[in-house]
Amino acid sequence: MNGPRIGRGDIVLSHFPFTDLSDVRIRPGLIVTAHAVGPDYVLVFISSVIPPRPRRFDFILRPGHPEFSMTGLRLPSVFRADKVVTLHEILLARRLGRVGPRTQAEVDTRLCRALGL
Repeated sequence: MNGPRIGRGDIVLSHFPFTDLSDVRIRPGLIVTAHAVGPDYVLVFISSVIPPRPRRFDFILRPGHPEFSMTGLRLPSVFRADKVVTLHEILLARRLGRVGPRTQAEVDTRLCRALGL
């Protein structure tokens, strides 16, 4: 990815693999690592498909939220803290935006819960 370095709290478009590795799609993801680990980044999956009954690892961000406009997301979105992937920087297509501190804290809480930390 060309341009300024990305880091924790950035939302990027990336080549996100299916969990069974049968395919990959360009999807938004949230960088959750403080720094790149070599050329690799850890991301949490973001989807615009809001489940009718969100799970305890999901954080839903809607356009009415005060931090929504800074994300670069166009639709209400769910951050799926139980869908985590490590990707090489060449798989990150571009930066969309950032999450604010409230959103980051909500995702961090769910990420700790999902990982049993």
